[in-house]
This record gives sequence, structure tokens and C-alpha cells, in this order.
Amino acid sequence: MKRRRAKGEGSITEYRKGHYRAYLDIGKDPDTGKRIRKTFTGTSKAEIIEKLNKAKYEKQEGLLTITKKTPMSKYCYHWLDVRHPNVKESTYVAYKLLVDVHISPALGSKAVSDISIIDLNSFFGNLTCAPASKVRLKNVLHNIFKLAVREELIASNPIELLDPIKNPQKEIKALTVEEVQTLLTTAKAFSPFYYIIKLTVETGLRRGEVLALHWSDIDFKNSTITVRRNIVIEGLNQVIGEPKTQKSKRTLSVSPKTLQELLDIKKDDCDIVFSNAGGSYMNVQRAYRKFKKIVATAGLRSDIRFHDLRHTNATLLIAKGINMKTVSERLGHSSITVTMDRYTHGVKEEDQKAAKVIDSLL
Repeated sequence: MKRRRAKGEGSITEYRKGHYRAYLDIGKDPDTGKRIRKTFTGTSKAEIIEKLNKAKYEKQEGLLTITKKTPMSKYCYHWLDVRHPNVKESTYVAYKLLVDVHISPALGSKAVSDISIIDLNSFFGNLTCAPASKVRLKNVLHNIFKLAVREELIASNPIELLDPIKNPQKEIKALTVEEVQTLLTTAKAFSPFYYIIKLTVETGLRRGEVLALHWSDIDFKNSTITVRRNIVIEGLNQVIGEPKTQKSKRTLSVSPKTLQELLDIKKDDCDIVFSNAGGSYMNVQRAYRKFKKIVATAGLRSDIRFHDLRHTNATLLIAKGINMKTVSERLGHSSITVTMDRYTHGVKEEDQKAAKVIDSLL
């Protein structure tokens, strides 16, 4: 006879192939009377069982209960547990790094309900990181306190009282047509980088997207490429995952000539378009170093990055009058607002053209 699981013992389910999740009933919050459930995730049942056993011990010792007086450091990990099943592993790792390096050391000892706008102003005032990092930290803290509001530990989100963080967009440094031509001429001696650079300038694909392309992603009949995967760096490893956003899963029209040129580097029995010598995915960091070597050999500006090829694609399209919605969809941005914010120079040029059109009519 199958043994019935005792209340609060926890359960293990496979929510995605090779990914397991378990819940443990911790008990009732003494302040709200609501039941509290802790989430555990892992890549094997053995890992989950180990986490459950550790949690059961902590529960028995009274270390797991989440209340208004729970230290911020502990509540951050509670938030991470809640978020883990719903975000990419790379995103989870980035969240955890921000918690470990910045949030816990500065705010960790205070109770989650005791953190005030004064504490937060002091926290952000003492940060020495770049504005973009401050914005990321603000977003993470906003989501942590948002969970605390939902769990009725605090009445309102203190992050909403903070002044906006100034994060001016970096100037887009697109390549000129002449620079692109020089780069392509030089890259012909560095196979397969001529094809990588040309395809990236034409499509605006991200570095991880172009290096993760398979031949099965290319429709030669209709001259399209479908983006199905992306290469990202997690710690010291590179991981093949899904595209950055839902909108990044897209199909792009490409010139038939460019696609036919790609066949020059096609290997038998290998579906990866830009594979390494072993028939696997190219290492993105080594690829970047090779790209910088090509830039130097071409005698071009030393500050040119691989990502600037993507900027070049967008800038050229906008300059030629392609509407912003089409540009946004080809880039795989999450919204047209992202595109317009990033390429404000192109928007201003189009605005100036519009003014001249009206002036000529009047």
C-alpha cells in the first residue's frame, strides 16, 4: 500500500524536463493567519530531497517562518525561491548576484517591514556602480517589496517613494557604410567571420543569436531565417537557451545572395551554421576576441564592438525610412518603445524630415 504523504512533508514534481520543484508547508504567519509555503527547485530529485530535508530541519528549529520581522537577507532568498521557477537560469543567477553583493550586505540585517525610504536613499547614495546597475538594483528591490506587499508583510512598496535614477543612454556608435565595407574586406581572410559579420549587419541579430543558428533555421526557398535559440554566458560557462525575450523569437527576411554565400561554409553532418572545428557551438568570448583582431587589422576605430553591428543595422534601416515598428520587430525588441528610446537620433532625423515635408507643402 502506497504511503500517504504527511501534511507539510513536501512534494516533488517535474515541471520541465530535467527540472524539479517542491513545496513545503511552513505553517501560518502569526500576523496574518495565512499559510506560508516555501518553494525549492533543482535539476534532480536527489537535489530537491536534500533541500527539503535541510528546510525541514530549519522549520523544526524555527528558522523558516516568514513574518514582518524576517531579516531582509532571509526575505531576499525567499523571493529568489519564488521567482526561480518562472525565470531563465541566467536571470536567476543575475538576481542572486545582486542580492549577495549589494542588497544583503547593506540592508540584510534589518527586518523587511522596517526598511524605510531613508534606508533606501542611503543605500543608493552609497553605491559606486554604474547608473545601469543602480537601475537593475532598484528593479530587483521593487519586485522584492512587491512580494512583501502581496504577502501582507508591508502596506506599500517603499521603492515607489524613491526619486528616479538618472541613467542616460550611451551614445550609439554605428559604423559607416565605408567602415562596414572595410571590415568585410578584411574579414575575408578570417573565415567564417566574413559571413558572420555580413549576416549580422544585414539582420541585426544579437551575437548569441547569430552564433546559435542552425541550418534548419534557414528557409532557402522563402529567403528567411528563424531565431529559435541564443547563447548566453552563465558564470564561466556558455549555455544554449531561448532567445532573450518572447519577441526575440522571430523570422526575418534575408537577401537570397547572402543565404547562398553561407553555403560556402556548410559542413557535412553538422547542423550548426557557424560551428567550431569540433562541430559544436563557437565560444562567444573567443569569437569576440577574433572580431576585435579583425577590427584592428582593418585599421578601424578600436572602440568598435560586435554589438555595434546590430546598431549599424538599425541605424541604416531608420536612415532609409524603414518604419520604426518594422525595425523593432526585426531587432526582436520587447516593444517599439525600447527601439525608439535606443535610437532617438534616428527618430529626431525622421522628425526633422517630417517638418521639412510640411514646410514644403505650405
